Amino acid sequence: MRKFDFWMSLGNLYDLHPASELSGLEMIDKLRKIVSEGFKGVNGTLKEMAPELFRSLKLDYSCTIVFDQLYTGLDQIERAVDLGVSSITVLLGDGFNTDTEIGTWMEAILQLSKTHDTPVLFEIHRGTVTQDSFRTLHFLKKHSEIRFTADFSHWYTGLLLGNGFNRKVGFLSKIFEHTDCVHGRFASNGCIQQPIEELSKENIRHFKELWLAVLRHSTHKGQSIPFVIELLSHKIGYCRKIHVGQESMDSMNRWDEALKIKRLIEKWSRQKS
Repeated sequence: MRKFDFWMSLGNLYDLHPASELSGLEMIDKLRKIVSEGFKGVNGTLKEMAPELFRSLKLDYSCTIVFDQLYTGLDQIERAVDLGVSSITVLLGDGFNTDTEIGTWMEAILQLSKTHDTPVLFEIHRGTVTQDSFRTLHFLKKHSEIRFTADFSHWYTGLLLGNGFNRKVGFLSKIFEHTDCVHGRFASNGCIQQPIEELSKENIRHFKELWLAVLRHSTHKGQSIPFVIELLSHKIGYCRKIHVGQESMDSMNRWDEALKIKRLIEKWSRQKS
C-alpha cells in the first residue's frame, strides 16, 4: 500500500501558543525543526513561497491559490509554476458560481496544466465549488481528469458527514480515487478544527477511514501521497480563542497537536501495511 509523506502547512507555524517550543523562533528555525521531525515539504500561499530557503533545507514545496476570476487565476497558476512548486492546489469559485462558469474555468485550468508538468489539484473546501459533495461528483463525472486535494474537515462539519457516515462514505469512492494530496485536521459536527483529546472514538474512526481510503484507492501515480497537516490560528477563525489577561491566543498548542496527528497516522499506516 502507498504511504503518506508528511508535509506542514506554513499557516501551522504562525501565531503559535506561547507554550509551543516553536513560539518566538525565526521561520528558518521553525523549518529546521519540522525537517528534524520528518516532514518532507511545506504548503502555503504564493506570498509565502521562498524557494531558495525551502531548497536549502531539502524541503519540497507547493502552493494554494484562490481562483475566483478567470485571468487573475490563470496568472497565479503561471506564477506558481515559475516558482518551481511541486503542485498547485486551487480553491475554485466562491460557492455562488453557475455550472457554466465553473465548467469554463475548469477547462481553462486543465488546458493550461497540459502545457507544463506541475499538477493542478482542486481542493475540497467550504466556500468553493467543492463545498457540496454532490456537485463535486457532478463535475468529476463531466471532467474525469480532475484531481483533488482532499480536506475532509470541510465536508465533515459542513455536510455533517459523521451523521450516517457509513452510508455517505459509500458515495465517495471516486473522490478517493482522484485524490493526490490530503490536507489534514480533525473536525466534528460543529467545529472544523478540534483537538484529538476532545473527540469521540467514533469521530476519530471516521477520519481514519477517510484518510486510509485515500491510500487504498487513490490512482495517484507516485508511491507516496502528501499529507499536509494544517492547523490554523484563532486569528482566522479556525482554532478556538482564549483570553489570558489582555492577550488572546489559541486554545491549543497547534505544533504539539500536529505531531500527535502525524504519529497517529503513522501508527494506523503500519497497522494496515
